[in-house]
Amino acid sequence: MKGTLKINVDVSMYTSVELLKDLRVINEISKKVIDILQEKGQEARSSVIDKASKNAVSLLLSKKKGKVGSVLSVYLPTNTIEPLHDTVVPTVSSDEDSSVRSVSEDDDTESDSCDSQNSSASSQNQHIFFSM
Repeated sequence: MKGTLKINVDVSMYTSVELLKDLRVINEISKKVIDILQEKGQEARSSVIDKASKNAVSLLLSKKKGKVGSVLSVYLPTNTIEPLHDTVVPTVSSDEDSSVRSVSEDDDTESDSCDSQNSSASSQNQHIFFSM
């Protein structure tokens, strides 16, 4: 299939296709898919993995009656797969930009704090007030 990642999950421990319909079994399949993705340094949303696992079981049920094969193919859309390290969310908000540094005119010392910038500006110009 174009635009999908095929992940083969071992399901040989299940003796019947009917066992795969159980929600706990589908959750186990989803966990195996997550483990395989993590081994590859990738991840996807759990809702996407759960849906793909259910679809794989449904497809297998429609094709086979009776005995389960040893492998279940789960297909994930490639646009839902991300590298593990890209999901880090920065903790600094846009109002608190830590990369902005100020230099006071008095002694050429650097400061990371907006408070020191505001206090030096207000001490030089007494008629300007800063409020947040």
